[in-house]
Amino acid sequence: AEQLIYTTEKALKDAEGKISDEIKKDVEQKVKELKNVKDKDLVFHAAAVSDFSVKDAKEHKIKSNKQITLTLTPTEKLINLVKKLSPKSKLVGFKAEYKISQELLLKESEKKLIDSQADMIVANDIGNEDSTFGSDSSKITIVFKNQTPKTLGLLPKNEVAKQIIIELLHSQ
Repeated sequence: AEQLIYTTEKALKDAEGKISDEIKKDVEQKVKELKNVKDKDLVFHAAAVSDFSVKDAKEHKIKSNKQITLTLTPTEKLINLVKKLSPKSKLVGFKAEYKISQELLLKESEKKLIDSQADMIVANDIGNEDSTFGSDSSKITIVFKNQTPKTLGLLPKNEVAKQIIIELLHSQ
């Protein structure tokens, strides 16, 4: 994990002027967060910086007069490094999917729970018309390490946040 942080910092320095300031700022922030995760009691890991990167990115401007094909490759999941850096931290992750069955949502969330060694995953289907990004409410399912998943009805997002904390405290 520490090697990944070093490599990422070096890559950012080497890519100076070749990547957008916005992407650079996002990645730098995530690396800073990873460095600071060590020995924290509780870590909430809400989202990935980017799920994919461009394979064989060009170091020069690409001409706009011809069609190109981009190949995307998956990026390493930062959430999977948290427990390696800080094994004693309680880790809460989030899993957003789009218009999938509850059964598949649970399956994907349980996989993320195992892969990241998280203590809890908060899952939701952002394709549900009441729970889209930007809406004021959400319907979530909380997947625990050693307990039965718990689905909460549609709630205002501030109430969802309270319920996540309550469930985390009860799962201790």
